[in-house]
Amino acid sequence: MTDLYVNDTSRVCSQPVQVVGVARESALAWSANGNRLAFVSGNSAIFIARLDNQGTNGVVLEKVIPLFKKDVHALLFFPDNEDMLVVVGHEGISTVDVSAGDIVFRVRPGKENNHESDVTCATWLYGGSLLATGSKDANIKVWIRDATQTNEWTCLETITGHKAPLMALEFNLFTNSLFSSGRDSSVKHWDVRSLHPSSIAKRRDDGSIACPILSSMDGHQGDVIALTASSNGKHLFSGARDNRYCTQKCLDHSMTLRVSIKVWHVGQHRELRTIKGHAGDVRRMILMANDEYMYSASVDGTVRLVKLLQIDGDDDRILSAEDLERDREVADKLALEEILGLGNKALASAGNGPSGVAAGALGLETDQVLASISAHDQNVFRMEVNPVKPLMATAGNHEIHIWDISNLAKPVRINEFVGHTNGVTQLNLVHDDQHLISGSLDGRIHLYNVDTLHRESKLDVIGAVGATVLTPDNRVLFCSGNDYDIRGYWTHDNVLVSQCVVELTGHCGKVYCLAISPDGSTLVSGAHDYSLCVWSLNSFTQTYQGANAPLLAGEEEVKSLTPSKRVESPHEGHVFDLAFSSPASGGEHPRLASCGNDHSIKIWRLNGRSLSEVVHLRDAHASAVSCLAWGRLASSSLLFSGGWDQTVKVWDLSNESRAPSGPVGTLQGHKGSVYFTLLAVIDMYGGFTVGRLSKLRVSNDGSVLVSTSADGVAMLWQATAPFQLLCTYVGTDDGGISSLAMGQSIFATGYDDGMIKVWPLMATNGAVPNDYADLFLTQEDVARVAEENEAKEKHLAKTQQRKKSGFLPNAKAPQLL
Repeated sequence: MTDLYVNDTSRVCSQPVQVVGVARESALAWSANGNRLAFVSGNSAIFIARLDNQGTNGVVLEKVIPLFKKDVHALLFFPDNEDMLVVVGHEGISTVDVSAGDIVFRVRPGKENNHESDVTCATWLYGGSLLATGSKDANIKVWIRDATQTNEWTCLETITGHKAPLMALEFNLFTNSLFSSGRDSSVKHWDVRSLHPSSIAKRRDDGSIACPILSSMDGHQGDVIALTASSNGKHLFSGARDNRYCTQKCLDHSMTLRVSIKVWHVGQHRELRTIKGHAGDVRRMILMANDEYMYSASVDGTVRLVKLLQIDGDDDRILSAEDLERDREVADKLALEEILGLGNKALASAGNGPSGVAAGALGLETDQVLASISAHDQNVFRMEVNPVKPLMATAGNHEIHIWDISNLAKPVRINEFVGHTNGVTQLNLVHDDQHLISGSLDGRIHLYNVDTLHRESKLDVIGAVGATVLTPDNRVLFCSGNDYDIRGYWTHDNVLVSQCVVELTGHCGKVYCLAISPDGSTLVSGAHDYSLCVWSLNSFTQTYQGANAPLLAGEEEVKSLTPSKRVESPHEGHVFDLAFSSPASGGEHPRLASCGNDHSIKIWRLNGRSLSEVVHLRDAHASAVSCLAWGRLASSSLLFSGGWDQTVKVWDLSNESRAPSGPVGTLQGHKGSVYFTLLAVIDMYGGFTVGRLSKLRVSNDGSVLVSTSADGVAMLWQATAPFQLLCTYVGTDDGGISSLAMGQSIFATGYDDGMIKVWPLMATNGAVPNDYADLFLTQEDVARVAEENEAKEKHLAKTQQRKKSGFLPNAKAPQLL
């Protein structure tokens, strides 16, 4: 656990109740019984989903296992135990107990007899008795279960032969074959019969036994990323990122690339044919229905269903070198003729090669593409089919889609887990905390169901989203960003209507802060043009007043507004944040607070369309003032400010026309973090700072304040004197918190890596919801957890150092799974 900011009375919450966000290229794994699906979150935690037997979503999220901080490249459930999971990646090889949510064994890179670098791929051998792993160090390692410690593994053999990092491994039981491929463009075939359960005991007495290479199949022009063997082991399919084949349009400079899947005859170690059609790297191939069909996934965003060519009379005889060379010449000739647009002429003259299948394999008969499914907008990085149920999971760019494949040719998407691809800049909890609206630098606004994490609606807007604000009745969502304009969109229940209904035009710089008056009549914006703009919404809001106001049908004209007032350079630079006081803060007219990089805070009085300055807090902080929040009810006369000086200051503004002599409280606890490089700050301010306060929010009852910072920590404080620290919310190293939303019993934090976390709120008297009581730790609990974690690390280190063997002394057979 990282540094915890606690005092004698405060508590710590280190686990959120929900996590939203998926890794850019998430690994996927179904359990052998089909009951569980594992994938990777944006911060390298492991999501475990279970079958949705009660509904129609395919799977529902079961738990999050936040054990990893670096890239995870592959996941494998144990074949006979859905509670055990192998995780491989930057941190080596780990065995995870899913039920306990803990690592029971780990092999870190760089240690004796382990991989020297990231582990990139893995596969089971012989039903799970052995594990093969490939690495960036270009080696394959075969691991056997330790004979006395069933959760531990020992390296049985290191297989060398590749000249570049490994990217794929495939095992076939029928032929006792292990296939490997990588960035050296080759596919290698290894004889692993000596690892068979009936033969492996011989290795105990003869250390010279090794897995020999049978062949190296060359032909790809780039990294070979995916391998799939037929059930009988006679054929191997390989997918790569080589754009060797293209249509005639390529020669006309339109660059319509066509990437091939190669089909190899394993016994004869030669290329049989190619399956063309994808326009990007082929990342996964899965054979279906007794190998008659194949799903292939590509970074062109599609999954294709192919009816495979069945070659009658295929034989296993060994071809001579002359036969292989003759077949290769025919294949090269046909490839060249196709590129030149003479494919049909070439086929007419190709004839049959010596194998008797060359002509058919090379084009007279072809594999038939039955369907092309647009699985993701851009990339399909991973794809796995449930071994029991008609379900398929695909991984795209920060998203997981779940498909019903009862009809192979017409998969139906039934669920999705989607995250943002860039920093989360704004969050809003709505509908009594049932839904969460998020805006991001990726140019999208998402509406999530907080309970299921299902994205129920989305908006694609113009440019990065810098700020969003909802009208008090939650009927209209205004958003702004780097395109200078502010746009309004209808919201209806759990739907974000994609049509813009109002445009606010007047700024000549990026708009990164918005605030709306409590009655919804006025919007104020701050931008990179150093100005504040005041917008009267009365003429617009009249068009949707009333509970039964209709939604747009799609043809209505977009209403355009210009600012009713413009304030130039209120802060001698960028305006960082705006906040309206609550209706209970006193006064006939609401007050607006603004802050900027001039270290100051200004209080403004809004009267109709007029905005007048009433208080100026010069040098409110020792550096830029980045965020503001007004109190509510009992704390309504207080203004909270956060700065780049890592402090939160409390200002008593009960006197509406006189500036206080100083803050009534200074809250310290947030610390700097060299990890913080928030892209939004780099983009907005031309540089970045460490440890700055990013957001402040006060609860609806005005009793507590939440502060967030670039240190990745959220802190809960009393919102009234003595402003005691109540709880510190920490997670894994996610980077800086860039957004915050306050709900009734929960709050949400958004991060610069696109992640979102939902946390339980604690009351000022220490009360917490019963369901979440175990998540809150006292200072003594923190010390105990730290000791337990240290003991676990020592235990894992000892298990790695302890001498292990896959064979019991004097045993007649090895101890296997």
